[in-house]
Amino acid sequence: MATSTDPKVRGRVNYWLHWNHSGTRLSTLKLLRPAFHGAAITEEDRKCFSSAIQHLDSQLTPGKFVAGTTSPTIADLLLLPELDQLEVAGLFDYTPYGNVVAYMASLRLVLVSYEANIAPVRKVFEAAMKK
Repeated sequence: MATSTDPKVRGRVNYWLHWNHSGTRLSTLKLLRPAFHGAAITEEDRKCFSSAIQHLDSQLTPGKFVAGTTSPTIADLLLLPELDQLEVAGLFDYTPYGNVVAYMASLRLVLVSYEANIAPVRKVFEAAMKK
């Protein structure tokens, strides 16, 4: 994963890094946190996150990563954990968002340490769901 010198690519990376705060970060704020605290997830919060995912889905190009590159950037590494945590916890169904599903699958394939990194997250959710 190299840093691009192309100003357009760098601009897209910066866009997604900043978008995360009001986009994929909603996964934690609107869905994960309430679930962990035993609170109900409201339909409004689910719609809010779905809207963010719809935006991401509409911006992805098949076979490319968020900055339009053929290899992941730091922006992809920031977005993936926000997306993965809901899938691991069973809190969100990404299947209506085909580009997002393909994007996540592509990242999992190219990130050689993916399974080692997600394993502790799975353990935390498994333990939390047993309570």
